[in-house]
Amino acid sequence: MLLLSYQNVAQYLIDSGVFSEAELSDIHLTSGKNNAKNFSIIAALNNGHHFLIKQERPLFSGNFCYEILNEWQFQRLIENVPKLSSLKPYLREMLYYDSNNLIAVYEYLDNYQELYTGILEPRQVFPTAIPTWLGAMLAQIHRTTFNCEEAFAFVTQDGSFWHRKGAAFRLLQDRITPEMLSIAPPDYIRFISLYQRYESLEQAKLEAIATWHPCCVVHNDLNVANILVHQDWEGVQATIEACDRSLIKIIDWERCSWGDPVFDVAHLIANYIILWLSSMVIDPAMSMEESINSATITLEDVRPSIIAFTQEYLQHFPEITNYFPEFFKKLIQFIGLSLIIQTQAKIEYHKLLANSDIYALQVAKSLLCRPQSSFSSIFGMSEQDFCSLSLISFWTHSKNYRREGWNCNRYVRDNHHF
Repeated sequence: MLLLSYQNVAQYLIDSGVFSEAELSDIHLTSGKNNAKNFSIIAALNNGHHFLIKQERPLFSGNFCYEILNEWQFQRLIENVPKLSSLKPYLREMLYYDSNNLIAVYEYLDNYQELYTGILEPRQVFPTAIPTWLGAMLAQIHRTTFNCEEAFAFVTQDGSFWHRKGAAFRLLQDRITPEMLSIAPPDYIRFISLYQRYESLEQAKLEAIATWHPCCVVHNDLNVANILVHQDWEGVQATIEACDRSLIKIIDWERCSWGDPVFDVAHLIANYIILWLSSMVIDPAMSMEESINSATITLEDVRPSIIAFTQEYLQHFPEITNYFPEFFKKLIQFIGLSLIIQTQAKIEYHKLLANSDIYALQVAKSLLCRPQSSFSSIFGMSEQDFCSLSLISFWTHSKNYRREGWNCNRYVRDNHHF
């Protein structure tokens, strides 16, 4: 297997037939977003075009997850099932995949910036327009693939990564094995031991997982680092214009699967909550109230984004509450599960258990064990008030869409896949 590097990437691209020698005559290479899973390089060609070259790295155990292959399968799904072609503008295109060396070449989106580092991190007030657009976009992805026989047949064929059940809960280890003890960081083991110590949490976790029902294509890792936003986004008001102009791209579909749509919604909400929790100063000498007051990002800062995202999602996919009658209970419990999953993944990557991680576990425990009473803590209102607010917003948006020439009824009809 070829180990990709700055020294051999140009020759590799020529030998693979991805680019010609003339195109790479004056190539300029910069580092991409590298981590323990992937090595990446950004290549600027002499014609001004930019591309991202990414190679999967082995795990601590020496094995590969083949997650880039999983994304390649997703891209092939979009290209092979005609009714899914409308989703293509929401993705970053993968131009080439080498299954022998686990190398992929993507279009590099020069005019886009990461939602977190480019927009959220430098701002004091989080914009709600972006999560609003994202809610509409995610709803379209879920509705378009919902109970879609062609999509299900394509992604669950023998040998497919997508055939693995419960991919979303991969990090929720049932037990600590001797193999895990030998390869996992000590703080990672400590965190697993900590959350498995609570019998009520374990029972609530199993109850929530039991409600997981696969019915469409899901991302499984939707967070503010996997969302790209066009640089010209601030001049746009209407959701339909933002979607038509593809102002948002959802990237890194490496863990996508045939799964439960509520998990994607919960995962992004949990990611916003983590922004709040991670900004706190948490010390044993401080009270909980003092820690909460120390946060540079407050729950009130992220709550409008959470509400806007959830409202827009439900307005574009209202049938999901019929499919899951206890939608809001399930959503709150899945937010708790996602907090554990994302915190555990962070500890695995940084090899460090922070005080905020323990607080995240406490929040997750409340969400999982007391979902009904926890709803108002996250949304700042009762479930009934949220539903009333969403209904008002739905009719307001419907009138705006009709005014702009967008037929709401036609959208529901054309994208209905029950």
